[in-house]
Amino acid sequence: MKIRKIFASLLAVTVLGSAIPAVTVNMPEIAMTANAEETEEFTQGTYGSFYYRAYSDHVEISSFNGSETEVVIPSEIEGLPVTEICYIAFDSCSEVTSITIPDTVTSIGSGAFRECTGLRSINIPEGVTTLTDSLFADCTALTSIAIPDSVTNIERWVFSGCTNLKSITIPDSVADIGLNAFGDTQWLDNERKKDPLVVVNNILIDGKKCSGDVVVPDGVTAIGYYAFEECYDMTSLTLPDSVTNICNSAFYKCTGLRSVNIPDGVTSIGDDTFCYCFDLTDVNIPDSVTSIGYDAFCRCYALKEIIIPDSVTSIGVEAFNCCGSLAEITIPDSVTYFGRGAFYGTPWLEDKREEDPLVIINDILVDGATCTGGVAIPGYVKGIADWAFTSCKEITSVSIPESVTSIGKQAFAGCSGLTSIGLQDTVTSIGYAAFRGCSGLKDIHIPDQITSISQSMFENCSGLTSITIPDGVTSIDREAFKNCSGLDRLIIPDSVTNIGGGAFGGCSGLEHIVVPESVVFIDDGAFSKCEKLDKIVIENTKCEIFGDAWTISNFYDEEAGKFCFNGVIAGYDNSLAQEYAESYGYTYESFGEAPKALVLGDVNDDKTIDSSDATVVLTDYSLTSTGKSSKLTSAQKNAADVDKDGKIDSSDASTILQFYSYVSTGGTETDMSKWLASSV
Repeated sequence: MKIRKIFASLLAVTVLGSAIPAVTVNMPEIAMTANAEETEEFTQGTYGSFYYRAYSDHVEISSFNGSETEVVIPSEIEGLPVTEICYIAFDSCSEVTSITIPDTVTSIGSGAFRECTGLRSINIPEGVTTLTDSLFADCTALTSIAIPDSVTNIERWVFSGCTNLKSITIPDSVADIGLNAFGDTQWLDNERKKDPLVVVNNILIDGKKCSGDVVVPDGVTAIGYYAFEECYDMTSLTLPDSVTNICNSAFYKCTGLRSVNIPDGVTSIGDDTFCYCFDLTDVNIPDSVTSIGYDAFCRCYALKEIIIPDSVTSIGVEAFNCCGSLAEITIPDSVTYFGRGAFYGTPWLEDKREEDPLVIINDILVDGATCTGGVAIPGYVKGIADWAFTSCKEITSVSIPESVTSIGKQAFAGCSGLTSIGLQDTVTSIGYAAFRGCSGLKDIHIPDQITSISQSMFENCSGLTSITIPDGVTSIDREAFKNCSGLDRLIIPDSVTNIGGGAFGGCSGLEHIVVPESVVFIDDGAFSKCEKLDKIVIENTKCEIFGDAWTISNFYDEEAGKFCFNGVIAGYDNSLAQEYAESYGYTYESFGEAPKALVLGDVNDDKTIDSSDATVVLTDYSLTSTGKSSKLTSAQKNAADVDKDGKIDSSDASTILQFYSYVSTGGTETDMSKWLASSV
């Protein structure tokens, strides 16, 4: 069996424009794309007890299915070197006691030897650079292992659960050690007995058994993932200036920790770093820090004041959530991103709300959860943060000024009383589920600069009756309009290329949908439970429809035990839509033979690429650039978009003129797509 991996590289073309007399060009019958493609093939086979994949220059071991207890992996198969052992290749091979890996192997996938409970002996070849996630997890019979000098990275849980592993040789080359890499090993227990601060290659990987005032020795450069997790008896921590990296969750649930100094070299306070440090009252954030991560200080109940330095630009999701004593926060002008709920549950936020229900920091509207009625956002606000108005059921309308360019994730989610919102065309991004659950919203203008209807953007907006999707939108993501039961009119513009899973699921008012030629992929459940849908037109003959009958379903078949579609699927002869309909027994209506694609650059289909084609492009661009609809057919748009950037504009016209100039002055390549490829 042959399998292909296809990679497309975009072509950059230098263009120029000039007026040159028409020249007739011999055109091929079928248009070619301007994308260069490469393919990589492999064959699958068996070699003894091994399943493998053979590529042109190497072989990968994909799995083992033998009864041998002592396994020797071959160095070559079919005359090709064996270079990789794939993900979970030997997973749960409990009878295997030893494995010999050849020096040709340079990569071993995650969990490759996980739960090989009988494994006592194995070698890691010199060419391997990374020990991947869970590589030897729960290999309970393994007692010793030597890591070669080539290894620089030990990922998460590599030896976790190797309860009898006593001896581990770790070379100086290892510079990164992941979460719980040595958890529940005898080696770690023995290291803790020598010193409760376990340091490997200047990385402090474990300090869970420490107590009282803890001083980390000079030379340590990193505090590892969960290094002090649940170290309840540690009361203070002194870190040396050599520390530059504090990994996520380093002090998670250190409930007795009262004070800690953070050295000047540290650049970020990661996710969950001090989360659940109930007694923490004294912590400094040095000027070197640029970001504060998710839940970084969540539930630090005793923390009363924090000074954020000018170096910080982002404060993560729930960074100070439920810090019940935190009344003083100094936030510099440098901060441009506030994650959802960054200050929820703090006296500081309550005080801000008392001053003004619209809490605005650095021209970003961070919180409006206590607003009621109609809300007018001030004209200087540049962005609306994640969750700013989430579940604010008392607001009825929102006026957004032209200064706003971004609306965060779930910004208005659950605002069921919201009936109108004025979005300006200055908005360039709208986050995930921004209006989910706004059931009172009857209509909304989607700004022209939006290129994607993000996941769940209008999910459960049952009051929406119609919506206009701008021409520039290229994707409608998963569940974007899910359960918009009032939606009865919808036009999908021919700029859209993908429709995500469940995108229109539960839109029970939709009766007829045209999926334009530009759409190449419809994901699972895209039109599920559209109870009134009687016809879906799919214009692209090669549009892939993913999934089973759930993809387009509108009634429940008791006998089949699932939702099915009892309407009509319409499209062209020999299309993937027809193949899909016939596979599931749906009624198919054919429009006959599909129209032939136009040759790239020959926009007016006169079998010549010349200045008249450029004129057609420029004329259409003059319409779309002023907000009017394009007059080109889908086939013409494909022919006009010669640089394949998804837009039809003056650069396409210039490229057409450049090709025209090339041919009219003696150029021999008459196929524009080949000419573009050779011009790169």
